[in-house]
Amino acid sequence: MKAKRNFAAIGRQTQTSGERVQHFMTYSPWAKNAVCRQVQADILATPALQGGVLVLDESADAKSEMIQRARARGLPFEFLACDDLYGRADWFRSKLAQADILYIADVPNTTQVYLERPEWGVPPIPEDHKGRAFSTPRVLSEDEPIEVKEIAKDAETVWKALQVRSTERGKLESEYTAQRIWTLRDDVPTEEWLLIRRYSDGKHSYALSNVSAETSLEHLAWMGSQRYFVERSIQDAKSELGWDEFQAWKFLAWEHNTAMTILASWFITETQVSWAQQYPRDPQLASDLGVDELPALSYANVRTMLRAAMPLPRLSNQQARQLVAEHLLNRTRSRKSRMKRKVARSHSNSRDPT
Repeated sequence: MKAKRNFAAIGRQTQTSGERVQHFMTYSPWAKNAVCRQVQADILATPALQGGVLVLDESADAKSEMIQRARARGLPFEFLACDDLYGRADWFRSKLAQADILYIADVPNTTQVYLERPEWGVPPIPEDHKGRAFSTPRVLSEDEPIEVKEIAKDAETVWKALQVRSTERGKLESEYTAQRIWTLRDDVPTEEWLLIRRYSDGKHSYALSNVSAETSLEHLAWMGSQRYFVERSIQDAKSELGWDEFQAWKFLAWEHNTAMTILASWFITETQVSWAQQYPRDPQLASDLGVDELPALSYANVRTMLRAAMPLPRLSNQQARQLVAEHLLNRTRSRKSRMKRKVARSHSNSRDPT
């Protein structure tokens, strides 16, 4: 939409009363959860989408319960990916491991790890010790933990260039290294993978994972790059579907808008899957054009096809006059309301003895 995405503008664009749009989004009792459950059921019924990634991108409150709920509903995901807001939380990674959920979690560059398993236990009681006996386990060895950024700086660290994913400009490559380290994730020394990615500008990113020790560097790098596609979908929902442009007063309206955005995103995904099956990308055409891969159907492409299949009705002269009159009437009512509030504030200030 070129205009603001509020109820009045949506009504004018679709030739529907703005009040009806407002009632549907703000006061109508339809449940957003039912929409989300139906989308989840449709995902389960789509063979092309089996095996995916669960990505966290909000606050960590009650996230473990949300993950278990998604798992109980059978949502297909091979592992969970999250940013360092979650990765730095040892308790969160511990809960995932206890639930047998594989993860790859970004962590800050100051995260401390051990290069060898530290000795762990209750300290022995010295002969001259006074007071209560030690009872809390702790690291007993003299080895100190190091920050992960020190591993990236180490001249002996071995890097390998890998292809991350295809982009519009060709293959995206980065350098990776990975090694087994120990953290105190479960309040005891716990072995995890440390994956470090070095970008072309010299910056680094760091991630911890609980996948098996036999996992290859290539697979770890692939896991670490999957968050991009979910974040790309979120950005498309904002830029193409107007998720972040919606204007409303009530929280229920925002929940309904989120459910409608999810529904629209799922419709586009279904269209993309169907298009890819009916019209597979021709490798010969890609070769003729001098590229390694042809682009997939985008949100903007689907929107263009929808405009042809479901064009907005053209206004008649009478309808245009009616919309203009309604718009002017609404502006007049808004002006009257503002003047009324202004007068009320003026009377209130005049009665205030201070």
